[in-house]
Amino acid sequence: MRKVNFLRKADKADKADKAKIKQLEDTINSLTKARDAFQNRLQQRNEQNVALRQTIDTLNEKQKSFSAKLDATNTSNRRGLALERVEHFFKGKKLSLPQEGYEAFLEKCATQAPEKYNLFMENIENLQHRGIFEQLFSTEIDMAQGFNFRKLCPIVTFQRGSYDIDLAKKMGVTIAEQKAKLIDITKTRFDAALMDKHIDPKRVESICEIGAAWGAATRYMLNRYKPTTYHVYEIDTAWAQWLTENLGVDSKSCDGETFAETDDETMDIMVASSCLYFMPFVKQWNYLTETARVLRPGGLAFFNVIVTEQLTVPALKELLSNFFPRRAFGYIPQHCLDTAFPKEEFELLVENPQKADQYHIYRKL
Repeated sequence: MRKVNFLRKADKADKADKAKIKQLEDTINSLTKARDAFQNRLQQRNEQNVALRQTIDTLNEKQKSFSAKLDATNTSNRRGLALERVEHFFKGKKLSLPQEGYEAFLEKCATQAPEKYNLFMENIENLQHRGIFEQLFSTEIDMAQGFNFRKLCPIVTFQRGSYDIDLAKKMGVTIAEQKAKLIDITKTRFDAALMDKHIDPKRVESICEIGAAWGAATRYMLNRYKPTTYHVYEIDTAWAQWLTENLGVDSKSCDGETFAETDDETMDIMVASSCLYFMPFVKQWNYLTETARVLRPGGLAFFNVIVTEQLTVPALKELLSNFFPRRAFGYIPQHCLDTAFPKEEFELLVENPQKADQYHIYRKL
């Protein structure tokens, strides 16, 4: 009996051991499969990482190549836009060189390099003085660079006249309608600044204007004084032609410094509205001395400039913020105005303008 019980217990133990062994074997097999599956996934992940790294490296190379091409394109575009701006400025221009300065320049060239002078003259004449004109008007060309807030891109054409004239035609409006707001602003400012006590309207027969553009000031002066002679010095070819054809003025060729085609003491009013301060002060001063030359006794110089001594920190900050990114202005010292309009020859009719660009009015004695 005891033997039978022992055998039974042994049999049960054996079965239990076999069950445990089977369980362990199943566990081992399961772990082995899990390990193999993990290793397979790990290998796949490693392969994916290698492929991803290769893709990233390829993209980085492409990005570098694209960035280089983009930089080159942008550089080319900037260069192209600059050339376009210059070409627009000189296209069809009727420009002349300031006689006194040009003659002094040629004399210096002939004196210092006589062996090269003849070839030099031949070259600049073949180029129609392009190199000299580019330097003479470089500041005006560059300062005209603005920004189009509708298209969010730079304005690159200095000569806006042809663009504005074509745009008005496409819109089916006149230039007066297209520029109505600016024309109204000019009228309001001129009404406030220019008084009949400054000059008898009946005596005004001739007017000279710098930078007339679309003719806001021109219209005002023609309507108010009805002069028989009106000289305009406008460097934008399209506007100069439009002014002649539509407002009947006499558009003169420009040298950027003088009224070379206007005789001494022949003008009753010289007007320069919102244009002089886009020039270097030396050019401003020369235009103002030319104003003194062409005005008749009793004639008026009517212009606005930015006087250096009147600039304040708030005014400078306003210029920096309101005219970003185009922030180039030509400031002129007060003593330059004093030398252009000496007290013994001119009467200052507006004392201490409150704003830096307010209109100055001088009357020739």
